[in-house]
Amino acid sequence: MDDYPTLDPPFSALAAVYDRAGLARYAADAVGRYVTFALQNDWVGRRVIDIGCRTGLTSQWLHDQGYRVTATEESPALLEAAAARFAGYESAIDPPEFVQCPLSDLGRLPGPVDLALAIDGIFNAAGSLRDLEAIFRGVHAVLDADRPLIFDMETIGGLAASAQTPVTILYDDPRELTVIARARFSFEALCRTTHYTIWRLTDTGWQRSDEHHLARGYPVQAIRTMLERAGFALHALLSPDMQPLDPAREHPARIVFIAQKQNAGAS
Repeated sequence: MDDYPTLDPPFSALAAVYDRAGLARYAADAVGRYVTFALQNDWVGRRVIDIGCRTGLTSQWLHDQGYRVTATEESPALLEAAAARFAGYESAIDPPEFVQCPLSDLGRLPGPVDLALAIDGIFNAAGSLRDLEAIFRGVHAVLDADRPLIFDMETIGGLAASAQTPVTILYDDPRELTVIARARFSFEALCRTTHYTIWRLTDTGWQRSDEHHLARGYPVQAIRTMLERAGFALHALLSPDMQPLDPAREHPARIVFIAQKQNAGAS
């Protein structure tokens, strides 16, 4: 990967082109499947926390379905883009409450809520298993008793496979915008590094921005253990199309986890 003199903070430039580059596509398609699965498994509720809402497409879908949404993001630029989606939005239901909140601070959010969602590998940002457990404990604190947490994570194999194509042009309009992704996977750190280069035509000419984004993989059994230590029971492991899977026999690129808060809480 090339060396660049400066890097912009994650999402500082990417947020403005996130949707056009296709980076919101998985979450926008998945949110309906996740909520439908919950409804088909006897979930009833209205208060939803959308963890890592990115540009707010998932929050908009939840809002349009009549849910009361708290949407979190760590990136100020993404949060601004998500909130802007609701500018002038007319609805009988209040727009989502957008909260700038690192994954490590989820426990400070107002609760309780009836469902927690984290879509499109949001928790792959956890830097260690200890960090992942802390994230789960924060979600546990804001969920009402016996309520579900539904999230997906890219597997170690999925992260490695996604880096097999080292350079991907995500968007290319020579008149105004080009977005290029360069991915590298470290088997030592079990981590994919994606370097985004964004070329944008501004009033003063072409502007280039470069960002690094990290996603770390974890063994499924380790994720299960962290959930149990945080006070959750893992009820199902599913494929992205919500079919049961066995990670010991299959090698999925992404797994959807269905967990439920336990009354007794974490030990």
